[in-house]
Amino acid sequence: MTEQTNNLFIHLHMPKTAGTTLNSIIKKNYKSNEIIDLYESFKDHQEVVEKLQSLQLSGVKCINCHLSYGIHCHVTQPAKYVTMLREPIERVASEYYFIRNTPHHNLHDKVMKMDLLEFQQEPTNMNKQSKIVLGIPLSEDVSKADFRMGKQNIKADFAFIGITELFNESIVIMKKQFDWPDIQYGKKNITTNRPQVTDLPEHVIEELKQYNKVDYALYKYAIKLLKVRLMLLDSESKILLQAMNMNNGIS
Repeated sequence: MTEQTNNLFIHLHMPKTAGTTLNSIIKKNYKSNEIIDLYESFKDHQEVVEKLQSLQLSGVKCINCHLSYGIHCHVTQPAKYVTMLREPIERVASEYYFIRNTPHHNLHDKVMKMDLLEFQQEPTNMNKQSKIVLGIPLSEDVSKADFRMGKQNIKADFAFIGITELFNESIVIMKKQFDWPDIQYGKKNITTNRPQVTDLPEHVIEELKQYNKVDYALYKYAIKLLKVRLMLLDSESKILLQAMNMNNGIS
């Protein structure tokens, strides 16, 4: 019996973590009437709650959304979360340059007037991954104490947290866990022509780290959990992973 048998699968689509690529895999493994994409903008939390409560979820197996932990409280069937995390500075840099390179993005004009540090210093961009996973509003602060307390929710309510830098490993685990027949993919929504984080001045890197301390704690914790899952893979899954890494030029 797979995890999907009993639970609605909520994909918390974290910005710039290969979530669009994961979405493309999800859509290959479920029928269109089994998926709800919830990417509209909401003016406040109450509007989110009302939308969730209005959904007809009979037969639905997956919700893809740019929302945060806690929405499972407002759906009518048992639910588990899946999300992807990325090395925090890589993620924020990718989001920054993606917005700058996307003229129709609602933040484009604002971000064009900012450098990377100014973008990072916006409260909604500090420790963004942790706030989404822990269900803390993006405009509020999050602490390592919040993360320590939130670990129980992660253990109880997240079926899996993948890692962008270990994408093949992540989707092989999900294939086994959710009984997905097809996990072949092409990379989607990649931010091109952006400076590498390694090319940033050291003082900028250090300052970016200071704004993402909780994200680093969460990221390291998620890697630890993923590596445990990798050790438990069966031989068939390990062979598949090796083949995928070879085909994608990963060693």
